[in-house]
Amino acid sequence: MKYLFLFILISQSVTSSAQTLARDWNQKIEQEMSKFLDCTKNNPEMSSECSQFIGKTSKAIYRLNDFYNTKQSRFMVVSEIYGYLKSNQRWELLGQGYKQDVLLSAQDLANKNRAVVAVYLDETNLGQLAFILPGEVAPSGSWGLRVPNSAAFIMTAPEKSYVNKGISYAFPRKTMAEVYLFARKI
Repeated sequence: MKYLFLFILISQSVTSSAQTLARDWNQKIEQEMSKFLDCTKNNPEMSSECSQFIGKTSKAIYRLNDFYNTKQSRFMVVSEIYGYLKSNQRWELLGQGYKQDVLLSAQDLANKNRAVVAVYLDETNLGQLAFILPGEVAPSGSWGLRVPNSAAFIMTAPEKSYVNKGISYAFPRKTMAEVYLFARKI
């Protein structure tokens, strides 16, 4: 009996870090976006509560708690997520946003239910993160490339936040060389 309990405990800890795309992922991300927009309306100073929706959304759609900081009992902000992605072995760097093959790979992995994100940090360490969502690549006039489907919670301009638009909507052309795409390993 003691070994059965140990086996169950170990298997739950292993599976709890695995990613699975929620069947109703589109509905979940729309719900999180609505909550985010409500938060930003009620907190014009952009409290840390609103910045946690990126991590909350990752948990809601992929059942991942990767962006939760247990030591601080809160979800990470974009600059922390970027550091985590670069150093964590569960995530792999696909490449930079100006490379067509990287964008196509990101969309392909998202269509295979893998968690994929694009991150940009400016010189002041403020950043933007977009989730690459299942869907199709679409031509982007501003980037001059075919870009993956995405969603972004835009802290600096919440009214520009979106679901199911090309990644170029989150990142201006001048930043595309500094946009890094990461995928969660299985």
